[in-house]
Amino acid sequence: MTMQRAASHSGVFEPEQLQILQRVFDQACIDRGHSRVGIEGENLAAMIMGLFHNGIVSEADLQAALKKRLDKKP
Repeated sequence: MTMQRAASHSGVFEPEQLQILQRVFDQACIDRGHSRVGIEGENLAAMIMGLFHNGIVSEADLQAALKKRLDKKP
């Protein structure tokens, strides 16, 4: 639900784009052991939306960019 809320605040998306964003978000939560709700989920959703708005729009590219960003964090 967090990804849908983040997307609704970020603009208009095509259904296919929302599906990609949701899959990337869900996988990131699973990979990191984060809850989909709460601050961890909100932070992941915000990162994914930021990457998407910066032109990273394919699912594979979003996953790779998110992993790279998260792996850099201390």
